Amino acid sequence: MRLGKNTRRITPMFIWGAALCTVLIFFVPGSAAFAHSNERAFILILPTQYYIIGGALVVALSFVVIGLIPAAGFHFMERNRLQLWRWPAWPAQGLSILAGAFLLCLIVAGYIGDRAPLYNPLPQVLWSLWWVGFTFLHAMFGNIWAYINPWLGLYSVLTALPGLRTRREKPLLQYPERLGYAPAIVLFFAFAWFELIYPVNQ
Repeated sequence: MRLGKNTRRITPMFIWGAALCTVLIFFVPGSAAFAHSNERAFILILPTQYYIIGGALVVALSFVVIGLIPAAGFHFMERNRLQLWRWPAWPAQGLSILAGAFLLCLIVAGYIGDRAPLYNPLPQVLWSLWWVGFTFLHAMFGNIWAYINPWLGLYSVLTALPGLRTRREKPLLQYPERLGYAPAIVLFFAFAWFELIYPVNQ
């Protein structure tokens, strides 16, 4: 691998040292602390619209900064990543089926479970485990979604039925390549917007 003149080579000792320090952080003793959601409401002194405009500008500026970072920096980090293990391919369908069953249980719990968010597993799993925690797990351990995608197992089961096996090679519908990630972006924006404006009791 050839690096630029101003780029320092990352040695294996440095990589293993960084990984060891990261693991040791989880064993550092800590004291009890209150979550930020337990604090009292903060009274804004300035008009609310100033805070809204300021927050929107900060988010927009963060995307501008990311766009200004040279792509070579991201490629350099990707080439020098530390691969601790390789995920096997065989458990993907089994994990996907389990994830699908878990998703179905959450949907049922959302309909027939307790109306209080703190006593219903659906909001806890959705906003804590998936919305926040899954992002960090995905960044640390790689493409976990390829293994727990609930639709992959359902697809494998349905196409294994008699008369549907040929649909794996010749599906009824083809996804238009020109759309790319546009539907996912629109759905994610709608989901985040709904989460922010839904008039649920605080």
